[in-house]
Amino acid sequence: MFLFQVDPPRRIPFRNRLDHASNPSFTPDGAQLVYSASPGGRDNQVFISSLNGGAPRAITQAGATDMEAKVNPRNPDDIVFVSGRSGPPQIYRTNLDGAVVERLGAGEGEAVNPDWSPDGKLLAFAWTKGFAPGKFNIFFMEPASGQYTQLTRDAGRNEHPSWTPDGVHIVFQSDRTGSTQIFMMLADGSHVRQLTGLRAGEGENDMPAWSKPARSAAPAAATP
Repeated sequence: MFLFQVDPPRRIPFRNRLDHASNPSFTPDGAQLVYSASPGGRDNQVFISSLNGGAPRAITQAGATDMEAKVNPRNPDDIVFVSGRSGPPQIYRTNLDGAVVERLGAGEGEAVNPDWSPDGKLLAFAWTKGFAPGKFNIFFMEPASGQYTQLTRDAGRNEHPSWTPDGVHIVFQSDRTGSTQIFMMLADGSHVRQLTGLRAGEGENDMPAWSKPARSAAPAAATP
């Protein structure tokens, strides 16, 4: 895992003390990183560390693969992640010390790629509910009530949603045109618009992440 400051561009030292570090998510104050890593080659778990990689601490220790951790932008003690601890991947919720872990949803199908809305009240995610394995659509859920809304349907495989900073739009990847490209829609699933793959030579494009409002000197994180 590598960290970079965007303006001015420079690499920020990060000591990878654990194997296979990936899927970084900043805490709301930009002072720490939550990410998945494999301690000693074992299953990936969710860790938290300082921005230089110092003193990594395990948040989850379930003996199953835990990945895609995302910190609530309004509450640093509210973290969601994807885990196979109950079988097919599902979205779970925990706090910074990992003392309380709960599954979000009934456990049907496969649920992956969670992304918090800017106000920290909703989760967009990809789910195979009602479809064959691997046939994902974009949903959002209100974790407080467990209620969910389907945003895409009958249009290819749709994954990796990311909210715009104002919460009005969601970008996502889809293969609905025959190749994987980036699309944008309103947060209610309407007015879908293709953003990439409109010109020859653009190839396939995936895993979009909308930039967040600037923090004071906070770096951006990236994985190779």
